[in-house]
Amino acid sequence: MDTREITALEAIYLLPDGETVHVFKDTGSAIFGAGHARENIIAAINDATRIELTGDGARSMGHGIAVYPKGASRQSDILFVETDRAKLDAFDPPEAVAEAHTCPQCGNGHFPEGAKFCMICGLKMEECD
Repeated sequence: MDTREITALEAIYLLPDGETVHVFKDTGSAIFGAGHARENIIAAINDATRIELTGDGARSMGHGIAVYPKGASRQSDILFVETDRAKLDAFDPPEAVAEAHTCPQCGNGHFPEGAKFCMICGLKMEECD
């Protein structure tokens, strides 16, 4: 997947409704995440030096935008921000996914190459045929 930068306004549009937004950071050896106040995430987006759409892995976990805060120099500085799946799919349609690769348990249709399990609900891929 090619990197696609988006604007702060586009990123804010893609946030889910509600007062909190989930964010995670990837340290390389672990992923840490928590819910944050929506206004704090909007402030981080507005103050970011770069905002991108994420790849298949983060997107399949419901985190479709990557926010690079000022001074970000490592992967672990990047904020992977929760997005509204319907808004994101309309804004940036996923690559064509065969109907057979849509999980019957949770509806996830975003599978990274070679995935053995659904990243959303854990169902084995061979059960998703």
